[in-house]
Amino acid sequence: MRYLLMTVLSLLLCAARANADDSSLDCGQQFPKVNIDLAEYDETLLRMRERDPLPTNPTDVEWVKKKLKFMEEVDQYMRNFIQNIPIRNGYSDEEKSCFFTLFSPRWSSLDSGNTDVLKALLKTYDWIRISTFGEEADAQAWLIAQHADREPEFQKMVLGRLETLYPQKETNPRNFAYLFDRVAASWNDETRRKPQRFGTQGMCKGLGDWQPIEIEKPEELDTRRASVGLPPFADYKKQIDTLCHLLSKARARHVKLFEMLGINRFNHRSKALRDGLSCLIWHKIDSGCIILRKCFENLFSKPCMNSA
Repeated sequence: MRYLLMTVLSLLLCAARANADDSSLDCGQQFPKVNIDLAEYDETLLRMRERDPLPTNPTDVEWVKKKLKFMEEVDQYMRNFIQNIPIRNGYSDEEKSCFFTLFSPRWSSLDSGNTDVLKALLKTYDWIRISTFGEEADAQAWLIAQHADREPEFQKMVLGRLETLYPQKETNPRNFAYLFDRVAASWNDETRRKPQRFGTQGMCKGLGDWQPIEIEKPEELDTRRASVGLPPFADYKKQIDTLCHLLSKARARHVKLFEMLGINRFNHRSKALRDGLSCLIWHKIDSGCIILRKCFENLFSKPCMNSA
């Protein structure tokens, strides 16, 4: 699921970059709602950075694991924020353009900072090997490399190391597959794009229709995918098609629900209900009391009686 969600987040964030408009750098005064949301992001990130493991000690395996976990947390907070806020708060097209423009430097800063830390770690270690750091740290290091789109040469260097290490079971083979396709896709400079090998990269082209970018020898695709533990391409595409459909419908659903229920973003109880509804939409494949409890934990205090 981690890899599937990363694919969808990539689609959303690439679209966000395309929507950013340099001419709206001073738009915050025109759209105070955007300023309020950006202030929320800045304050939350500042609080999160209080947990940044210090002092720096790259030779200490436990410190490295804590650092990678922290970087994953801030990476995912940032990406979930940029994905959810425009939908959750019912932005107009103009507000979305303003938001993406003003958020872009924050996005670049966080990704660059995480990339710099991983670069420094890879001067001490050839990779965050499973045998030394465990599977979770391996996945977290891959996540940072996967998001280092502004530094394609670094991504290529990491890819070369993963290609050697995954047959040794020192990294998850899916890490190699996703990073190979990410480098081939060259989202930051499409003039350098090459055919992908594992069919993990593409774009939502319409309602419930995800299409991959060019694939190398497509007749051999499922064989290559099986070799790195990926499911058949048809199954993968079906999952992404579903997510594309949900993403296309999400904003309209939010606006309609919020209008029907009279939800006001400046009211604490309304905010808890609004966030719960947002959560349910993003977890549509789940059901039962557990997900209801998770989504509405800020609104209700009684425990669930149903474990379905």
